Amino acid sequence: MIASKALSCDVLVVGWMGFSGLVSTLNAAQQGANVIAIDKQPSDSMWIGGNMPLSGQELHIGSLGLLQPPSALMGQVNSLTGGFYRPDVCNAYVNNAAKALNWLINTAHPTFDSTTNPLTIQPTKAGIGAWGNYKPGGPSDFTKAGGYTLATTLEAAVKAQSNVKVLNSTRAIKLQQDETGRVSGAIVQDSTGRFLISAGATILCTGGYERNKEMLVKYCGPHADEISGLGWGVPTLAGGGNVNTTTAEIGPASGDGSGHKMALEVGADLRSMTYSGSLAPYPVNVSRDGQGIDDLLYLKLSPCEVGIVVNKSGARFADEGPGNSRIYDQILLKSLSIVGYYIIDSAMYNSSSVQPTLQLAQTLGATFYKANDIPTLASAAGINPYLATEVANYNAAIANGTVKQLLVPRAGTATPIQTPPFYCFPFLVSGETSYGGVQINPSGNVIDADGFAIPGLYAAGSVMEGSLTGGGLENSSGDYAGLLASCLIFGCISGQSAAAFAKTVT
Repeated sequence: MIASKALSCDVLVVGWMGFSGLVSTLNAAQQGANVIAIDKQPSDSMWIGGNMPLSGQELHIGSLGLLQPPSALMGQVNSLTGGFYRPDVCNAYVNNAAKALNWLINTAHPTFDSTTNPLTIQPTKAGIGAWGNYKPGGPSDFTKAGGYTLATTLEAAVKAQSNVKVLNSTRAIKLQQDETGRVSGAIVQDSTGRFLISAGATILCTGGYERNKEMLVKYCGPHADEISGLGWGVPTLAGGGNVNTTTAEIGPASGDGSGHKMALEVGADLRSMTYSGSLAPYPVNVSRDGQGIDDLLYLKLSPCEVGIVVNKSGARFADEGPGNSRIYDQILLKSLSIVGYYIIDSAMYNSSSVQPTLQLAQTLGATFYKANDIPTLASAAGINPYLATEVANYNAAIANGTVKQLLVPRAGTATPIQTPPFYCFPFLVSGETSYGGVQINPSGNVIDADGFAIPGLYAAGSVMEGSLTGGGLENSSGDYAGLLASCLIFGCISGQSAAAFAKTVT
């Protein structure tokens, strides 16, 4: 039953507490639109700004600052993604970068590190990825860092707007369409029940789908639902090789795929849904709160200069050359579980490039295996004996100069695994950030599969990142064009476009 307290506005923003939602709400309001901004998080949630406070807090496009010439930005995105972006959307992205940055500075007065090309919001956090460091009261307390300060400054600016009505603990259930197909608002739900919010235009700022296990399995692989939220849990490998990822679910409540699903229901097209940014490889049985854990993240395999990565069958399943940028996607799509096994010999183990990391992993309790021959190593680690054949074939291909003709070709440096003792470090995909999403046009308007705009529906942030990132697995580099910058730039574009469209609605 729909409650009688139906509301109406010019622009409805769904997911206002994330970075893109804050920017979209303010831009729509500054155009004179009456805005209703809803978020399923409670008003006292510490996750204002979404994932931004936990990020590297760099505003960049392909690692270049937003004030760089658009031609340089476009060239960098093309280089990183192999050209698998939407050209029209990317043109809008790079050509509005400086304008969006100036808007941010004028609106929220953030402090940046002017010595860096990718502008880093100050003050920065120390380290990457350790919740023990990031949590309030920790040594890198994210609530004391620049990203959180920027988010709370934008939050105050939103609440100061007389033409913005904020509704927290309110979830969008279903988009509404009028007889012409225009998205005319949404049915939403709060603690009192469901009710209708009619709107001239609606902006989705709902994040990704990394917390939706059904969508993870559908798009990222049959074992993707075993991943622990955004990766802040403690990955362990139980006896017998079973995976146990203790779930901490640290982070905002967004990322449940609700925006993707609602957009699909009104005909939106999706893109790059298999493209993800998993936190991997991460050694098993190491607490994320451990001392020095930041130095351990990714096992420093970026790129993987030495060694190979295999699955439980003992077979290589991904080109290790590019390192982390592709291994995590391939683990989910082609491995037998979310576990991978890093295989090296003693020469590699003792090399200056990997020894400090692997020794730290051992100190922090990581599971590892050591043996004087590959069959014994495989048996100890619970890997199929085929591992010995795989290593032999790999070594032979290096000797013959045919590593690029292997069933799984190897790019970059390839070093034979031949000096005992041999080592195996199991690791797993311990977190997931989705980049696929609804397609938009340069105005931030969501489009259908034929490329036509869906009237009244706009998007910004992770929910539309598929229009900017490369085309899933076709994006061989696995890089993306800068999510915080995307939230900012398309938050501005979609907020302004939605407000302008709403004025045309009678």
